[in-house]
Amino acid sequence: LAEGEYVLCEALSLDERDSGLTVIGNGAVIKGSAAVSDWSDEGDGIISANVPENLRFSRLYVNGELRERSRFPESGHILTRKIPGTENSWAAQMEPEEARLSRRQMFFTPGDFPRDLHRPEDIEFVVLQFWMEARLYPESIDHDKGEVLFVDGSWRPLTWSFGYYLDNVREGLTVPGRWYHDKGEN
Repeated sequence: LAEGEYVLCEALSLDERDSGLTVIGNGAVIKGSAAVSDWSDEGDGIISANVPENLRFSRLYVNGELRERSRFPESGHILTRKIPGTENSWAAQMEPEEARLSRRQMFFTPGDFPRDLHRPEDIEFVVLQFWMEARLYPESIDHDKGEVLFVDGSWRPLTWSFGYYLDNVREGLTVPGRWYHDKGEN
């Protein structure tokens, strides 16, 4: 690739024809982005803008600078709650029903995060699983039982995690420069 910016309008797709290719691009940048404009001052240090409907994004650049998305807690992570009998071995993953649920179900201590979060369906639970993280959207949250069921699952049981944090949380707009995408408002 020659030096410069390459803006994609659709997903970059590679297949077997690209196998074995070496791509060298000194100074090349591939972007799949959309410009956000028409900002409005909402008061209290909050500014907003409408974005195209159904646009899902997790990165926002302001004047070329990456901004952090709002999160809870502000830093660090929350420990997952271990429930006796829910730990799964690699062998247990071979059981289709049990494995499917164990990769979609996480336990937390009631009170670890607020009950009345704005638009919980917009929140990404970032579950830390040693050398990887699973980014999952909640299907249901039971604060009394301390259980969240996700729309999709991780590739391994969520009991095999050591913590989590919530990303894209309106209540996390406590640090200047952070942002939140309210998908209900666009």
